[in-house]
Amino acid sequence: MQRFLLTHETVAPLLLLLVVTAWLLSAPLGRRLGIGRVVTAVLAMAVLGPVVLTLGPQLPLDLDEGRQCVTYVRPYRWWGQGGEEVANALLLAPLGLLAPLLLRPHRAFVVLVMAAGLPWAFELTQYVLPLIGRECDLTDVFLNGAGLLAGATVGVLGALVRRRLRRPRTAPGLRPSVSRGR
Repeated sequence: MQRFLLTHETVAPLLLLLVVTAWLLSAPLGRRLGIGRVVTAVLAMAVLGPVVLTLGPQLPLDLDEGRQCVTYVRPYRWWGQGGEEVANALLLAPLGLLAPLLLRPHRAFVVLVMAAGLPWAFELTQYVLPLIGRECDLTDVFLNGAGLLAGATVGVLGALVRRRLRRPRTAPGLRPSVSRGR
């Protein structure tokens, strides 16, 4: 990874721009959503990261410079092409994981529903804007969606466990006493 960052001079500035942009957006978005700035910044990075990776400048890792939208689903070759399929599956997994853990259930649901449209938006943008040098591929949509779903499943399970652990414990059949101010 260190060699990759040193040999591809566009990656480090893009990552810095990602963090700074997420932090700057976190204050107004956090106020609007009613959540803290750090939580908002983390969620913004989980959204902006895939945007930068899918719509940013193309690094010389891609072997094909086609500008057509691939309309077939490629077979899963987890070991081929440098792990491109694994990377696409993991692209939205952090957003799926973090939304249920950091947000209230109804807000997490809204964020996850909106996030389900991100893979389609990425591929449509790649198709409509051939000047960015990206290939539109429907396999990416399915892999991004699978990663989002897997992350959301783990996030929801984690949120349920956390809620269960936070619940006050009382003996079975007993109700907590309510003191009356006298």
